[in-house]
Amino acid sequence: MAVTALSTPGPPGSRGIVEVAAQHMMLRPLGKTQLQGA
Repeated sequence: MAVTALSTPGPPGSRGIVEVAAQHMMLRPLGKTQLQGA
């Protein structure tokens, strides 16, 4: 669950998790290079 801490600087919560999950699913098809670059 380290992704939540990387993407959300604020306190983790159900709302943040959903946002991170949506971003992760959108970035996944683009390639892992973007995740590493970010």
